[in-house]
Amino acid sequence: MGFGGLFCFLQKEGIYKKSTKHVISFSGGKDSTALLLRMLEEKMPVDVILFCDTGLEFPQMYEHLDKVEQYTGENGLFSMDALPKLLALAEKADALLIGCGLGRSDTLTEIVCTLLEKAACQIVLDADGINSITGHKDILRRTAKPVVLTPHAGEFARLSGKPDATAADAAQFAQDYRCIVLYKGHRTRIFTPDGGCYRNTSGNPGMAKGGSGDVLAGMLVSLCGQGIDAVPAACTAAWLHGRAGDLAANALSEYGMTPSDMLTQLPILLKRYNSKTW
Repeated sequence: MGFGGLFCFLQKEGIYKKSTKHVISFSGGKDSTALLLRMLEEKMPVDVILFCDTGLEFPQMYEHLDKVEQYTGENGLFSMDALPKLLALAEKADALLIGCGLGRSDTLTEIVCTLLEKAACQIVLDADGINSITGHKDILRRTAKPVVLTPHAGEFARLSGKPDATAADAAQFAQDYRCIVLYKGHRTRIFTPDGGCYRNTSGNPGMAKGGSGDVLAGMLVSLCGQGIDAVPAACTAAWLHGRAGDLAANALSEYGMTPSDMLTQLPILLKRYNSKTW
Protein backbone atom coordinates (compact mmCIF):
# COMPACT_ATOMS: atom_id res chain seq x y z
CA MET A 1 0.00 0.00 0.00
CA GLY A 2 1.38 3.41 -0.96
CA PHE A 3 1.01 5.97 1.81
CA GLY A 4 1.91 9.13 -0.11
CA GLY A 5 -1.43 9.19 -1.94
CA LEU A 6 -3.32 9.30 1.34
CA PHE A 7 -1.58 12.35 2.72
CA CYS A 8 -2.89 14.61 -0.04
CA PHE A 9 -6.25 14.33 1.74
CA LEU A 10 -4.96 15.56 5.11
CA GLN A 11 -5.52 19.22 4.26
CA LYS A 12 -7.70 20.31 1.36
CA GLU A 13 -7.32 23.69 -0.31
CA GLY A 14 -10.02 26.03 0.93
CA ILE A 15 -10.19 24.48 4.38
CA TYR A 16 -10.91 26.86 7.26
CA LYS A 17 -11.23 26.54 11.02
CA LYS A 18 -14.95 25.76 11.17
CA SER A 19 -14.64 23.09 8.45
CA THR A 20 -12.04 21.13 10.40
CA LYS A 21 -13.14 17.60 11.26
CA HIS A 22 -14.11 16.75 14.84
CA VAL A 23 -13.15 13.66 16.79
CA ILE A 24 -14.19 12.69 20.31
CA SER A 25 -11.90 10.99 22.83
CA PHE A 26 -13.77 9.22 25.65
CA SER A 27 -10.87 8.87 28.07
CA GLY A 28 -9.82 8.78 31.67
CA GLY A 29 -8.39 11.82 33.41
CA LYS A 30 -4.72 10.88 33.27
CA ASP A 31 -2.80 14.05 32.57
CA SER A 32 -0.40 12.20 30.28
CA THR A 33 -3.29 11.02 28.10
CA ALA A 34 -4.90 14.45 28.01
CA LEU A 35 -1.61 16.16 27.21
CA LEU A 36 -0.74 13.76 24.41
CA LEU A 37 -4.18 14.19 22.83
CA ARG A 38 -3.89 17.95 23.12
CA MET A 39 -0.47 17.85 21.45
CA LEU A 40 -1.87 15.60 18.73
CA GLU A 41 -4.56 18.16 17.95
CA GLU A 42 -1.79 20.67 17.32
CA LYS A 43 -0.06 18.32 14.85
CA MET A 44 -3.00 16.81 12.91
CA PRO A 45 -5.82 18.71 11.12
CA VAL A 46 -8.68 17.82 13.46
CA ASP A 47 -10.37 19.26 16.53
CA VAL A 48 -10.20 16.91 19.52
CA ILE A 49 -12.88 17.04 22.21
CA LEU A 50 -11.62 15.25 25.32
CA PHE A 51 -14.47 13.85 27.42
CA CYS A 52 -12.90 12.74 30.69
CA ASP A 53 -13.66 12.08 34.34
CA THR A 54 -12.41 14.30 37.18
CA GLY A 55 -9.06 12.58 37.48
CA LEU A 56 -7.00 15.38 35.93
CA GLU A 57 -4.28 16.17 38.42
CA PHE A 58 -3.36 19.49 36.81
CA PRO A 59 -6.56 20.87 35.24
CA GLN A 60 -4.97 24.32 34.94
CA MET A 61 -3.00 22.94 32.00
CA TYR A 62 -6.25 22.87 30.03
CA GLU A 63 -8.07 25.94 31.33
CA HIS A 64 -7.50 27.82 28.07
CA LEU A 65 -9.09 25.05 26.00
CA ASP A 66 -12.82 24.99 25.33
CA LYS A 67 -12.66 21.38 24.15
CA VAL A 68 -12.30 19.54 27.43
CA GLU A 69 -15.63 18.14 28.61
CA GLN A 70 -14.83 17.19 32.19
CA TYR A 71 -17.56 15.08 33.78
CA THR A 72 -18.19 14.63 37.49
CA GLY A 73 -19.95 11.39 38.36
CA GLU A 74 -20.20 9.28 41.46
CA ASN A 75 -16.91 9.27 43.41
CA GLY A 76 -15.40 11.49 40.73
CA LEU A 77 -15.72 8.74 38.12
CA PHE A 78 -18.10 8.18 35.23
CA SER A 79 -21.70 7.14 35.94
CA MET A 80 -24.52 6.38 33.53
CA ASP A 81 -25.49 10.05 33.78
CA ALA A 82 -22.58 10.74 31.43
CA LEU A 83 -24.08 8.66 28.63
CA PRO A 84 -26.60 11.18 27.16
CA LYS A 85 -23.87 13.80 26.80
CA LEU A 86 -21.53 11.28 25.20
CA LEU A 87 -24.18 10.14 22.74
CA ALA A 88 -24.93 13.74 21.81
CA LEU A 89 -21.24 14.42 21.16
CA ALA A 90 -20.85 11.19 19.19
CA GLU A 91 -23.81 12.10 16.98
CA LYS A 92 -21.89 15.13 15.67
CA ALA A 93 -18.46 13.51 15.58
CA ASP A 94 -16.57 12.32 12.52
CA ALA A 95 -14.80 9.64 14.57
CA LEU A 96 -14.74 8.41 18.16
CA LEU A 97 -11.82 7.12 20.25
CA ILE A 98 -12.72 5.09 23.34
CA GLY A 99 -10.43 3.83 26.06
CA CYS A 100 -7.20 5.76 26.70
CA GLY A 101 -6.72 5.82 30.48
CA LEU A 102 -10.40 5.04 30.97
CA GLY A 103 -10.21 2.51 33.81
CA ARG A 104 -12.52 -0.45 34.40
CA SER A 105 -15.94 -0.83 36.01
CA ASP A 106 -19.33 -2.37 35.24
CA THR A 107 -20.66 1.12 34.54
CA LEU A 108 -17.91 1.85 32.03
CA THR A 109 -18.60 -1.48 30.32
CA GLU A 110 -22.25 -0.51 29.90
CA ILE A 111 -21.34 2.95 28.60
CA VAL A 112 -18.82 1.56 26.10
CA CYS A 113 -21.23 -1.10 24.84
CA THR A 114 -24.00 1.47 24.39
CA LEU A 115 -21.68 3.75 22.42
CA LEU A 116 -20.66 0.86 20.21
CA GLU A 117 -24.30 0.02 19.48
CA LYS A 118 -25.57 3.55 18.88
CA ALA A 119 -22.73 5.63 17.42
CA ALA A 120 -22.83 5.96 13.64
CA CYS A 121 -19.29 7.26 13.15
CA GLN A 122 -16.05 5.30 12.89
CA ILE A 123 -14.92 4.02 16.30
CA VAL A 124 -11.38 3.24 17.48
CA LEU A 125 -11.25 1.05 20.59
CA ASP A 126 -8.04 1.19 22.62
CA ALA A 127 -6.72 0.02 26.00
CA ASP A 128 -9.54 -0.12 28.60
CA GLY A 129 -12.07 0.29 25.82
CA ILE A 130 -10.92 -3.12 24.61
CA ASN A 131 -10.97 -4.51 28.15
CA SER A 132 -14.56 -3.29 28.54
CA ILE A 133 -15.90 -5.63 25.87
CA THR A 134 -14.06 -8.78 26.99
CA GLY A 135 -17.34 -10.39 28.00
CA HIS A 136 -19.36 -8.75 25.22
CA LYS A 137 -17.42 -9.44 22.03
CA ASP A 138 -20.55 -10.13 19.98
CA ILE A 139 -21.36 -6.42 20.09
CA LEU A 140 -18.62 -5.90 17.49
CA ARG A 141 -20.88 -7.58 14.92
CA ARG A 142 -23.62 -4.98 15.51
CA THR A 143 -21.74 -1.70 15.09
CA ALA A 144 -22.56 0.75 12.28
CA LYS A 145 -19.04 0.40 10.89
CA PRO A 146 -16.35 -2.22 11.60
CA VAL A 147 -14.56 -1.09 14.76
CA VAL A 148 -10.77 -0.69 14.79
CA LEU A 149 -9.22 -2.34 17.86
CA THR A 150 -5.61 -1.57 18.82
CA PRO A 151 -4.52 -4.27 21.31
CA HIS A 152 -1.03 -5.31 22.31
CA ALA A 153 -0.48 -9.00 22.99
CA GLY A 154 -1.64 -8.86 26.64
CA GLU A 155 -4.84 -6.98 25.82
CA PHE A 156 -5.64 -9.35 22.99
CA ALA A 157 -5.03 -12.39 25.22
CA ARG A 158 -7.65 -11.04 27.66
CA LEU A 159 -10.05 -10.17 24.87
CA SER A 160 -9.79 -13.53 23.14
CA GLY A 161 -9.68 -15.58 26.34
CA LYS A 162 -6.53 -17.31 25.11
CA PRO A 163 -3.50 -16.73 27.37
CA ASP A 164 -1.16 -17.85 24.59
CA ALA A 165 -2.95 -16.03 21.77
CA THR A 166 -0.91 -15.38 18.64
CA ALA A 167 -1.12 -13.08 15.65
CA ALA A 168 -2.93 -15.89 13.81
CA ASP A 169 -5.62 -15.76 16.50
CA ALA A 170 -5.91 -12.01 15.98
CA ALA A 171 -6.37 -12.57 12.25
CA GLN A 172 -9.15 -15.06 12.89
CA PHE A 173 -10.76 -12.75 15.47
CA ALA A 174 -10.99 -9.96 12.89
CA GLN A 175 -12.91 -12.27 10.56
CA ASP A 176 -15.11 -13.81 13.24
CA TYR A 177 -16.15 -10.49 14.79
CA ARG A 178 -16.25 -8.23 11.71
CA CYS A 179 -13.60 -5.83 13.00
CA ILE A 180 -10.15 -4.50 12.17
CA VAL A 181 -7.41 -5.58 14.57
CA LEU A 182 -4.27 -3.45 14.71
CA TYR A 183 -2.11 -5.94 16.59
CA LYS A 184 0.66 -3.91 18.20
CA GLY A 185 4.14 -5.31 18.62
CA HIS A 186 7.39 -5.76 16.76
CA ARG A 187 6.29 -5.25 13.16
CA THR A 188 2.69 -4.35 13.95
CA ARG A 189 0.13 -6.09 11.78
CA ILE A 190 -3.34 -5.04 10.69
CA PHE A 191 -5.94 -7.77 10.16
CA THR A 192 -9.21 -7.14 8.35
CA PRO A 193 -12.66 -8.77 8.35
CA ASP A 194 -12.15 -10.16 4.84
CA GLY A 195 -8.93 -11.96 5.81
CA GLY A 196 -6.50 -9.26 4.71
CA CYS A 197 -3.19 -8.73 6.52
CA TYR A 198 -0.83 -5.75 6.40
CA ARG A 199 2.57 -5.68 8.09
CA ASN A 200 4.19 -2.46 9.25
CA THR A 201 7.94 -2.03 8.79
CA SER A 202 8.67 1.12 10.81
CA GLY A 203 9.33 1.51 14.54
CA ASN A 204 11.92 0.59 17.15
CA PRO A 205 12.21 -0.70 20.76
CA GLY A 206 12.37 2.85 22.15
CA MET A 207 8.65 3.15 21.49
CA ALA A 208 7.80 0.51 24.10
CA LYS A 209 6.91 3.10 26.74
CA GLY A 210 3.73 4.23 28.45
CA GLY A 211 1.82 6.73 26.33
CA SER A 212 3.08 5.44 22.99
CA GLY A 213 -0.21 3.64 22.40
CA ASP A 214 -2.15 6.84 23.12
CA VAL A 215 -0.19 8.56 20.35
CA LEU A 216 -1.00 5.77 17.89
CA ALA A 217 -4.69 5.73 18.82
CA GLY A 218 -4.86 9.51 18.44
CA MET A 219 -3.20 9.43 15.01
CA LEU A 220 -5.59 6.69 13.92
CA VAL A 221 -8.78 8.43 15.03
CA SER A 222 -7.54 11.64 13.41
CA LEU A 223 -7.15 9.91 10.05
CA CYS A 224 -10.53 8.21 10.41
CA GLY A 225 -12.09 11.56 11.28
CA GLN A 226 -10.76 13.03 8.04
CA GLY A 227 -12.75 10.50 6.06
CA ILE A 228 -10.04 7.96 5.29
CA ASP A 229 -11.43 4.44 5.34
CA ALA A 230 -10.58 2.43 8.45
CA VAL A 231 -8.16 -0.07 6.89
CA PRO A 232 -5.91 2.43 5.06
CA ALA A 233 -6.17 4.73 8.09
CA ALA A 234 -4.92 1.93 10.35
CA CYS A 235 -2.06 1.10 8.00
CA THR A 236 -1.08 4.74 7.64
CA ALA A 237 -1.28 5.43 11.38
CA ALA A 238 0.88 2.41 12.15
CA TRP A 239 3.55 3.51 9.70
CA LEU A 240 3.44 7.19 10.72
CA HIS A 241 3.65 6.20 14.38
CA GLY A 242 6.62 3.92 13.80
CA ARG A 243 8.45 6.33 11.52
CA ALA A 244 7.97 9.23 13.95
CA GLY A 245 9.40 6.91 16.59
CA ASP A 246 12.39 6.18 14.37
CA LEU A 247 13.06 9.88 13.88
CA ALA A 248 12.79 10.45 17.64
CA ALA A 249 15.21 7.59 18.31
CA ASN A 250 17.66 8.94 15.74
CA ALA A 251 17.56 12.36 17.39
CA LEU A 252 17.49 11.36 21.06
CA SER A 253 18.31 7.61 21.27
CA GLU A 254 15.91 4.77 21.99
CA TYR A 255 16.52 5.21 25.72
CA GLY A 256 16.08 8.98 25.76
CA MET A 257 13.00 9.37 23.54
CA THR A 258 9.47 9.72 24.92
CA PRO A 259 6.02 9.51 23.29
CA SER A 260 5.76 13.30 23.22
CA ASP A 261 9.03 13.38 21.24
CA MET A 262 7.29 11.28 18.60
CA LEU A 263 4.63 13.96 18.25
CA THR A 264 7.36 16.59 17.96
CA GLN A 265 8.75 14.67 14.97
CA LEU A 266 5.36 14.28 13.30
CA PRO A 267 5.26 17.66 11.46
CA ILE A 268 8.78 17.02 10.16
CA LEU A 269 7.63 13.67 8.84
CA LEU A 270 4.38 14.98 7.34
CA LYS A 271 6.19 17.81 5.53
CA ARG A 272 7.49 15.25 3.06
CA TYR A 273 3.91 14.58 1.98
CA ASN A 274 2.72 18.15 1.46
CA SER A 275 0.63 18.10 -1.68
CA LYS A 276 2.05 21.43 -2.93
CA THR A 277 4.50 24.23 -2.16
CA TRP A 278 2.84 27.47 -1.09
